[in-house]
Amino acid sequence: MLPVLLVLLVQPAAAHPQCLDFRPPFRPQWHLEFCSEYEEFGCCDQGTDNTIAERYWTIIEHLEMDGAELCQDMLKEVMCQECSPYAAHLYDAEDPYTPIRELPGLCFGYCSEFHGKCGHVLKYLTENQLLLDTSERDMSTFCSIVDLSDQDYCYPNVLRSPDLNTNLGAVAEDPRGCLQLCLTEVANNLRNPVLMLHSADDTHRMFIAEQVGFVWVYLHDGSRLERPFLDMSGEVLTTPWMGDERGFLGMAFHPKYRDNGRFFIYYSVQVNGMVEKIRISEMRVSADDMNVADSYSERLILEIEEPAANHNGGQLLFGHDGYLYIFTGDGGKAGDPFGKYGNSQNKSALLGKVLRIDVDRRGYRGKPYEIPADNPFLRDPEARAEVFAYGVRNMWRCSVDRGDPVSRYGRGRIFCGDVGQNRYEEIDLIVKGGNYGWRAKEGFECYDIKLCQNPSLNDTLPIFAYSHHVGKSVTGGYVYRGCESPNLNGLYIFGDFMSGRIMALEEEKTLGLWKERSICMGDKKTCSFPGLINHYHKHIISFAEDEAGELYFMATSYPSAMTPYGTVFKFTDPSRRAPPGKCKQKPLPVKVRGKKFPFVPREVTLLNADEKPTRPAPRKLKLTTKPPKDDDGGQRDYRGQRDDRGQRDDRGQRDTDRGQRDYRGQRDDRGQRDTDRGQRDYRGQRDDRGQRDTDRGQRDYRGQRDDRGQRDDRGQRDDRGQRDNRGQRDTDRGQRDYRGQRDYRGQRDNRGQRDDRGQRDTDRGQRDYRSQRDDRGQRDDRGQRDTDRSQRDTNRGQRDTDHGQRNTDRGQRDTDRGQRDTDHHRSKAEKKATNQRSKRDDRGQRDTGHGQRDDRGQRDTGHGQRDDRGQRDTGHGQRDTDRGQRETDHGQRDTDHGRRDTDHGRRDTDHGQRDTDHGQRDTDHGQRDTDHGQRDTDHGQRDTDHGQRDTDHDQRDTDHGQRHTDHGQRDTDHGQRDNDHGQRDTDHDQRDTDHGQRHTDHGQRDTDHGQRDNDHGQRDTDHGQRDTNRGQRDNDRGQRDNDRGQRDTDRSQRDTDHSQRDTDHSQRDNDHGQRDTDHSQRDTDLGQRDTDHGQRDTDHGQRDTDHGQRHTNHGQRDNDHGQRHTDHGQRDNDHGQRHTDHGQRDNDHGQRDTDHGQRDNDHGQRDIDCGQRDNDHGQRDHGQRDTDHKRSKAEKQTKTTEEK
Repeated sequence: MLPVLLVLLVQPAAAHPQCLDFRPPFRPQWHLEFCSEYEEFGCCDQGTDNTIAERYWTIIEHLEMDGAELCQDMLKEVMCQECSPYAAHLYDAEDPYTPIRELPGLCFGYCSEFHGKCGHVLKYLTENQLLLDTSERDMSTFCSIVDLSDQDYCYPNVLRSPDLNTNLGAVAEDPRGCLQLCLTEVANNLRNPVLMLHSADDTHRMFIAEQVGFVWVYLHDGSRLERPFLDMSGEVLTTPWMGDERGFLGMAFHPKYRDNGRFFIYYSVQVNGMVEKIRISEMRVSADDMNVADSYSERLILEIEEPAANHNGGQLLFGHDGYLYIFTGDGGKAGDPFGKYGNSQNKSALLGKVLRIDVDRRGYRGKPYEIPADNPFLRDPEARAEVFAYGVRNMWRCSVDRGDPVSRYGRGRIFCGDVGQNRYEEIDLIVKGGNYGWRAKEGFECYDIKLCQNPSLNDTLPIFAYSHHVGKSVTGGYVYRGCESPNLNGLYIFGDFMSGRIMALEEEKTLGLWKERSICMGDKKTCSFPGLINHYHKHIISFAEDEAGELYFMATSYPSAMTPYGTVFKFTDPSRRAPPGKCKQKPLPVKVRGKKFPFVPREVTLLNADEKPTRPAPRKLKLTTKPPKDDDGGQRDYRGQRDDRGQRDDRGQRDTDRGQRDYRGQRDDRGQRDTDRGQRDYRGQRDDRGQRDTDRGQRDYRGQRDDRGQRDDRGQRDDRGQRDNRGQRDTDRGQRDYRGQRDYRGQRDNRGQRDDRGQRDTDRGQRDYRSQRDDRGQRDDRGQRDTDRSQRDTNRGQRDTDHGQRNTDRGQRDTDRGQRDTDHHRSKAEKKATNQRSKRDDRGQRDTGHGQRDDRGQRDTGHGQRDDRGQRDTGHGQRDTDRGQRETDHGQRDTDHGRRDTDHGRRDTDHGQRDTDHGQRDTDHGQRDTDHGQRDTDHGQRDTDHGQRDTDHDQRDTDHGQRHTDHGQRDTDHGQRDNDHGQRDTDHDQRDTDHGQRHTDHGQRDTDHGQRDNDHGQRDTDHGQRDTNRGQRDNDRGQRDNDRGQRDTDRSQRDTDHSQRDTDHSQRDNDHGQRDTDHSQRDTDLGQRDTDHGQRDTDHGQRDTDHGQRHTNHGQRDNDHGQRHTDHGQRDNDHGQRHTDHGQRDNDHGQRDTDHGQRDNDHGQRDIDCGQRDNDHGQRDHGQRDTDHKRSKAEKQTKTTEEK
């Protein structure tokens, strides 16, 4: 028992490809330019692919305008999941009862990476505020929401599962290799529908014939016309007996029906109330109504007398040669007993044959048809010229192969199903002059030994035969050549009337052999598409194809010509469909006179056809055609920002290294944006003095300059109103925070200039293969994207190294510049000390050695003043020396700060890596807990199943007890019945017939009730599951709300920590020390958590052991139940023997009843003789009167015909 349960637990995921339009995937007709990975098989055609690409490029343009990381690869992967063959699963849309996600289901690991790199893209992919808020607060909760419960279907796991990707797009098969198909109900409430065909006139009407003689018209929209196309019920011979083979059996439209309106019918008729015949006639459509036949246009083509009521054939069809083929039965009874060799082997008889005639020409002496010149027995004096093939028993349903839609292979072949006698049913391929063996052979085996051993037999073997263990009455089918189910192309699909089994044959063209493929109905998951069903009625009467080549079959639950239980079903492949638009039909208009009845399905579908998934429309993003203007009238730079003079920078290029505006994009009090982390306060307002609160990028507490109008020593002006030796802002280790701050690569060098090329940072900022620019702003020569991710990572690492080297060089240059300035000031000081004083020359010019303007065009006022005699102060050399030393000290201090920042950055990186490792460990633990929870759920379900099984066993025991009680009661009844037999002998036969009919009706009614109860039970189960899902969703929402509150608290605490950390470098050092302490504490906590997880795993192991012991106990209980059932079976055998004895006693009574019946028959024969004598007397008196009446009626009918 335990191995069986383990096998059940490890069942692979059932593949169920499905698109967002609730239909199977397909292979696109044309190449996909954007989501090219799904051009072999998926859910997107070229139009959908272009739509996704357009949305993608719109998002990319928005990201470029915002100067954000483009992350094209991951964005494209996420957006292209609409084209995945499992799109319905990825968007959680397997049924129409739940809304479709706006984002596909992403596996947790991939979601974490996507959130880290492309979190800023979410606002362009969804308007779901819950997702957006959760994404900003907490990655883990966001990814938990985006993840799928079924890990086989989340991206990218769905690409790696062999169970989901093996034979993707092929017809689904069950473990036995049976092809799983689904059905659509097309028509119902029909009385033994024996055929369905189209008129090939581009109206796509379907004509369905009932055995009783009515032919109905069904329009392309599924509605039925009120008036029948043809009513032959007054002429057709049939009865309400179950299984009667007589009636309206065949019909065929002329190949040029659109022009001539001719069609042909095949039906049973009784002539003069005595002789039964089959009649083939020609009729025409009415000149006034294209949906009604002219009932007076019948022209007799051929009549053949039928010696028995069965084996009537009934197939008419036109071959591609334009001739009419007629398929007749062997005449009936069993074993073809007519003549020495039977009708089938007698070429001079028309029964048991395939006939071929030319109905477009008249034959010799007014014959309504002509014999084709290439008929095989045209010149055989011992054969009928109409014979095309012979040796058939009772071919029921034949078809002409349309041929492969591309290669036309197989076009014109005729397939037939020939019903067998006692052992075999066969499928034949009709060839000219072929002898198909009956009655010498049945299938591949001998039936009549003498005829079978005749060396002149030269029979044509069937392409396939099956025994009566599989079915007892074959119904021929069609080779599928339609458009909607490409996987079925070339399969010959047929069935069996008695067993209800559907089969298929697949041709091995190289060997010329046909291989059997079983067909079964798909399970509930496979057929979970709107309007599909996976069940049908048992008795398969006929197959059909429509004008487009799609395949249908007709079946009934009660095969009687008078009962309206017939239904028409259409085959559908749930694994693959044709590309959208490929199979679109444009039927010609049909002029309808009278009422139409819309189709109302009666079969229970797996999903409601009217329910469609609810999915919000994709967002439409619009870009302005011109960049907006600033308040002072100047043009914005590439990102819409100006410098402090309202003009662009020196190259007018955007800073693309992750630099973003603040959330409202406002400027500060000097027309510049606050770039310290790009954020305003929560309202984006200025403070009480007209200046903005920049939170960590602030001026002094009044927001004003100090007493000298100078900024502090970090990113602000020094005491001379100049920038420090690097001229760079303090950006907290050169990087912006996660909301779009600049990193260390977005800084200008000491001259306020951009790097050596002024180019954008192209690391991760490249467009994909359709719109990429190279390092000079030009597009590449092919517009192809670089798909080698490993090469891109290598390049990124090289660029990082180059940036580090560039920063090192810049620091070295700054050091050298400081040293040069120091040397320059020292040399000048020495020179001035020697000369003592410097005078103006006789031209009145200034001393230009120290009076140069600084980098802002200002004069150096600290030491370039004249004294009261117009001479410079001689002490400025020493001051210059001191100032140079001070600047050197500043440079050294800045170097120390940079080194310290580097160390802090490295430490932060280590901490971030450690946090990532801890987060991954927590994720693993969470996944393990989820697995344990799932295992507990499975154990609980298994225990519930065991409990249910025990309940079933108890119920079965109760049923056995009741059965034994019934057996005892039945034995008592048998004794009473034996005493009552003498009284019941007179009316016993009639009562038994009535009882049999009543029991059949009760059995059918019980079956219907059982089916209805099963449907109710399934519906209740679905409702319960839906309620459970709703409760689970409510619990998840509550948990998400709790997590949101906790994340808000954490975020507030994090903001407080950031404020404290960013006060100054000293405070940051303290914070880093505290953070190390916190990390140590967190490591301790994580160690404790790991210990707890280990203890929990131990508990789970103990629980699994308990479950195993419980399952062992259940297995022992099942063995006990099995032994009890064996005892019940033995007791049932004893009861069966007792019933056999009672049956023997009933047989004796039946023999006695038969004797009584014979005596009654003798009396009845005597009464018949008396009635015959009375009829003879009455015939003499009324014969002349009847003759006169018939003559007058015939004359009247002749006159009416002449008038018409």
